[in-house]
Amino acid sequence: MGDALGNIIPLASVAVSEPSKAVFVKDRVPLIASLSALAVENIDEICSVPGVDAVYVGPADLSVTLGLPPAPDQDAASFSAAITRILDACRAHGVVPGIAGNQQTAPKRIEQGFRLVEVAADAALLARAAGLALRAVAPDHAADTKSSYL
Repeated sequence: MGDALGNIIPLASVAVSEPSKAVFVKDRVPLIASLSALAVENIDEICSVPGVDAVYVGPADLSVTLGLPPAPDQDAASFSAAITRILDACRAHGVVPGIAGNQQTAPKRIEQGFRLVEVAADAALLARAAGLALRAVAPDHAADTKSSYL
């Protein structure tokens, strides 16, 4: 699965809150990714386009376009309003709402109504696993090593 820019979204790092409703289409990617403030303003029109089955919010990207610092979550009213507007449009048009995040934000996003929720980034998972492997084979180097090279 990929996003509108052709980037791969690894399914291993994504939780689908309703697995029975997850449908993956081989020949197309019916996903609009990384919504901006402008996209949020037009979210009803975006969600009503035939063939759009899901939207995927990049909260850090959305934050920046709202004039906020990049972050996986925000307390700002503008951010909360944008999230609510996205979820409302998805519900109204039968589009699956998705969002990037992490272990800390995922439970909140599922509770909010997102159905495609990232729980960890693939790069972070790979880095963590590489660190564990390095500590297993060279425990005396692991604390001060920033890569897999000893």
